[in-house]
Amino acid sequence: MKKITYSETLAESIQAWGEQDPRIKNAEMKRWRKKWNTKQRLEYLRQELKAERISLGEIVELQSLVDYIDRDDVELLEAAGVPEGGRK
Repeated sequence: MKKITYSETLAESIQAWGEQDPRIKNAEMKRWRKKWNTKQRLEYLRQELKAERISLGEIVELQSLVDYIDRDDVELLEAAGVPEGGRK
């Protein structure tokens, strides 16, 4: 039995919506791809931070992605310069 991932079920849902209206499919797929690319980039930046080899440019990038960081992700929020309890 194949394990179904969240991304597969989301892609299937978007495809079903897109069959009804192609504009929905294109817009939702763009948002979905951007979200997943951003999450992957945040994980890369986390690895660089943990390895203590994050560059100044990557810290600036991390600051620009602060809206995509989970509220309870203290590690990335702190590195991005967000004060404790500063993001609601």
